[in-house]
Amino acid sequence: MKFIVIKHHKAEGLGIIEHWLNLNNHEWQIIEYGTPFPCDAELYDGLIVLGGPMHIDVSNAILNREVGLINHFISQHKPTLGICLGAQLIAFSLGAQILKSGEPEFGWMSVLTSDKLELLVPQWHEQQSTLPVGAILLASSSRCKVQMFSYQQHVLATQFHPEWNNVEIEKLKHAFGDDCPLYKVDSTLEAGLQKWWFKQLDAWFIRAIGVA
Repeated sequence: MKFIVIKHHKAEGLGIIEHWLNLNNHEWQIIEYGTPFPCDAELYDGLIVLGGPMHIDVSNAILNREVGLINHFISQHKPTLGICLGAQLIAFSLGAQILKSGEPEFGWMSVLTSDKLELLVPQWHEQQSTLPVGAILLASSSRCKVQMFSYQQHVLATQFHPEWNNVEIEKLKHAFGDDCPLYKVDSTLEAGLQKWWFKQLDAWFIRAIGVA
């Protein structure tokens, strides 16, 4: 399968999602923020929308185009994944509200999954979404109710950044300097988060393509 990947900042790439894509023999094309989309989206089997420092604003024509592309993939029942800003764009496309967080989440912070698993995950956001109508809440935190949700069988969105490991954090520190609130963690924590995230991606993809 071939994915379109929307990248909003040079330092915020696929992270460990790239490893998952390679393990599953998927292909992808990265579309940098503000550059034209492929002429024929029908040639692509799925969409991944990454994070970025910008906020959702109805006057932002570039993000509005992204919402249109997201709507297309969702309506075609194709695998659609969003991280942080990408998750908010998916939620917005499904009619949810995007709100300023009462307390921003910066750094490694805890989320609680719907199956009662507490995870320490990378966070870096000042906005959050409400839960779209018809979506299933999969994780929450004390500061942000909607940390992760699914919609129908083919949409998955996370407000936190499960794709970031120590290598990605080093890239963020290089790009953002002291503004980056994250730090490297023990390899056991890093490996545990990757194992959990790959399990989520596997389950999402199986649901999305309808394989029992």
